[in-house]
Amino acid sequence: MSRILIKNGKVFDGKAFKLSDVLIFCNKIAEIKENINETADFIYDAKGDYVSAGFVDIHSHIFGVSSENFGTPADSSFFPFGVTAGVDAGACQGKQNILDSFKMKSGVFVSLGFNEGKLNFDTTEKLLNNYGDKVLGIKFCLDEKSYPFCKGVHLKQAVDFAEKQGHILMVHCSNTPISMEEIVDVLRKGDIITHTYHGGVNNCLVNNFTPLKRAKEKGVILDVGMAGHIHTDFNVLKTAVEQGFKPDTISTDLTKLSAFTRGGKYGMTLCMSVLYECGMSDEEIFKAVTVNPAKAVLKEWGSLNVGDRADITVIALTDMPFCFDYGNTNHLSGKRTFDCKLTICDGTVVYRK
Repeated sequence: MSRILIKNGKVFDGKAFKLSDVLIFCNKIAEIKENINETADFIYDAKGDYVSAGFVDIHSHIFGVSSENFGTPADSSFFPFGVTAGVDAGACQGKQNILDSFKMKSGVFVSLGFNEGKLNFDTTEKLLNNYGDKVLGIKFCLDEKSYPFCKGVHLKQAVDFAEKQGHILMVHCSNTPISMEEIVDVLRKGDIITHTYHGGVNNCLVNNFTPLKRAKEKGVILDVGMAGHIHTDFNVLKTAVEQGFKPDTISTDLTKLSAFTRGGKYGMTLCMSVLYECGMSDEEIFKAVTVNPAKAVLKEWGSLNVGDRADITVIALTDMPFCFDYGNTNHLSGKRTFDCKLTICDGTVVYRK
């Protein structure tokens, strides 16, 4: 379809919503204004719905890129939830050609792992070369359960390595051997903490959220990395949001487990619904899935302006309830749910409900 017209939507420009129409021509956004009266091959009435740049998920796991035990099919697992740019946070397969085969935009955080108790820089350097311009940063899992020999000194080594390579560092911070405040002190401006609101030891609740205060002051990016279970404790998340320590970016940590054992209903829109229930505003939520993550990985994604590539999603806020349940006390329910109605990638309709 060469001409697509979206009518009557609440268009998010990266800062606020405004009632507008959006015209797409030759894969780009041709016009944004009220009452566009143009003929089009496809006209979609978005009355009452949000119209946004396609969402950017900076922490996911993609089949053929991450470990085969985690990866999930890319386009079919992202487009139904409004995501048009997905980043694999833990790339370890070294297959750039797989990323090139996706319709959606893609990138990677290359995994930095261990070999016999020491950081394996050689393997990571090879992966950086293999992925080429798809590399957006380096991912380090500071987790004693995954790596029992992992210590705070390894974080400093990981930061130094990322600095040498000219990349930002994303740090998985649940089950860490050191406090979150110590993690923030080592990280640089622009580095990312993911699973920020986990419920394990050394979480962010200590000392009246001192680690998160320090991160905000320093410019360290706070990413949700939702996933649930130990990676996000909903009580911790809700308390932090209520106290004003909101995430800079919302990501899914989408895996084979989360995508398919939950009936195919887990994705970015459910994560957005959780943050809405926790008290974030519409504008804050849409910033955290568009302009903020795009800025974090230094990509020209998440933007909805005339002349941009037409990556667009139409989202309804419905009265359909949701329940995100991990048993025990870690569950959250809400009465309203974000629901993806339409996804456009590079000017092509790739999902329609």
